Amino acid sequence: MAYQPRDVGPEEARSKGVSIEHNLMPNGEFRFRLKHDDGIAYIRTEATDSGGWQKSHYHRSVRETYIVQRGQNGSR
Repeated sequence: MAYQPRDVGPEEARSKGVSIEHNLMPNGEFRFRLKHDDGIAYIRTEATDSGGWQKSHYHRSVRETYIVQRGQNGSR
């Protein structure tokens, strides 16, 4: 018998400390977040057809890694 994974619903994920949060930013960019209670989050950002731009900012205790899946990222 082959192993068959089962889907995990939002309630079960939440019980493990995992949640989702999605936003449409004022510049038209979509952000899809997968977050954990330990403070780690993965964010998929989808820019508009005219490109994306990340406002320059600084985090004292956070490291950000950007992976550009397609197109370009204008972060500096």
